[in-house]
Amino acid sequence: MSSDVFCGVKLNDFIEFIRMIKDKRGSIEVMNELKNILEEIDKDQDVESTVKSAIEQLEENKMHVYFAKDESEVEMLIKEHVGIQDIIILDDSFELLEHNIFKYVIENELNFTCINPSLCLEYRDARKISISNKLKYRLRLSKNDLEEIVKFFKDYSNFSTVGIGTPDFVSSDLGNLFITEDFWGRSILCTTPRRNIFLIGIERVVKDFFLASRLAFLKGKALDKDFNVQIHIVNFPSRTGDIEKIVVYGAHGPRDVTTVFIDNGRLDALKNLNISISLSIMMEFVNIFYPELVYLANCMGIPEIDPLKIKVIINNKKMKLNIDNVAILLSLLINIIPNMNGIFWKDRLIEAYKSIYKEIEPEISDVGAVQNRVQELENIINKVWGGA
Repeated sequence: MSSDVFCGVKLNDFIEFIRMIKDKRGSIEVMNELKNILEEIDKDQDVESTVKSAIEQLEENKMHVYFAKDESEVEMLIKEHVGIQDIIILDDSFELLEHNIFKYVIENELNFTCINPSLCLEYRDARKISISNKLKYRLRLSKNDLEEIVKFFKDYSNFSTVGIGTPDFVSSDLGNLFITEDFWGRSILCTTPRRNIFLIGIERVVKDFFLASRLAFLKGKALDKDFNVQIHIVNFPSRTGDIEKIVVYGAHGPRDVTTVFIDNGRLDALKNLNISISLSIMMEFVNIFYPELVYLANCMGIPEIDPLKIKVIINNKKMKLNIDNVAILLSLLINIIPNMNGIFWKDRLIEAYKSIYKEIEPEISDVGAVQNRVQELENIINKVWGGA
């Protein structure tokens, strides 16, 4: 791999792109506030009881609620709730990638679009969507491309019937879904279609409204230094009582909200890998401040750098991950975490990555080649971070 190329694009173009992203981001000092919130979450949160409480409260809030133990149950629910007549808007969240929702809608020739312009461009050009090409298509997006995609998306959304996405956080006590965004897509997804389906990894559920709202607003501060973001709090399906004090659902937005809480190996990982939901939430913010690492993972076909989610996708046979690429990513992260500014719980994070690496080590085809690639990528990351 040439030292002036990163994930199939010119390294200088990539560095300029990352700097543009980071210029918009808030101060990494928000991590200090995040640590205080996560320590509070860590004190007495039991994941299973918290999720159970969330399910009960969301049902009380007139949402359809399911708990999916594995991929097959999620697939069955999608088939039940999404049909050939639907006009679909898709998020690009981990949960959708984890369950191959893009592959499902393409193979079944369903009518859909995606909130991510890069994925839209790839589908328009190649009639496929793959996260390994996400960076390449993002850098290919011209102003004209973006304007065209935005116009198409807004027109499309006026006729959409279902939006499938993921909230950032869920409060267990009041049954609220929090969606924080710095672009137009997720706002449209959760407000315009007449039906919403939310796929929710159980690591997104926290015990009370106050903690979830603090996390959502803090994520907004991280995403944009000027706080040019929108925060949606979904409490119920859209409803009004304006007409003769009779409650009518679907008056101003989605009339039907379905939530699917997903285990798919998460509980096992949380128990056996010494990973907590607070560590997973921290990684949501690491993704924001170190987008170069996420793009690197994507280029290798890996959707995330969160150890919990990496563990989940390793066990996901449908994703057909290249184990050598996973080993490369884990080794790289272990090596560079000590040099990442603003990140706390580094020892816990490294321990989690090492545990996963040890598990997959017997499946690595060429350990020497893996280590050579790690060194190449580490050199590139150092250039991205301003090194020699």
